[in-house]
Amino acid sequence: MDVFVDETHQSAHHDFVRWIERNYDNGYVLNPHSSRGPMIHRAYCGHFKHGNPSHSMTRTRKICFGDRQAYDDWAHDNRAYAQKVRPCPDCG
Repeated sequence: MDVFVDETHQSAHHDFVRWIERNYDNGYVLNPHSSRGPMIHRAYCGHFKHGNPSHSMTRTRKICFGDRQAYDDWAHDNRAYAQKVRPCPDCG
């Protein structure tokens, strides 16, 4: 599990983009601060593509998992919170 957020690291956005590239096929990204509540995305989700490089995707925290099993293990250990997580309607 990797966590990316601007407030803790200046290169968080850049590091997150690199993580997406490396985990494109199998990765999962939890966005705890989605406008629709906590949401789980596939790494290839179009929500992580944008044309404005000055906009940081890690202004709000992103929790990243290398594969589905890693997410499932985390969800098992965090059941109360994980029950609130919704799959992304575009990639879920």
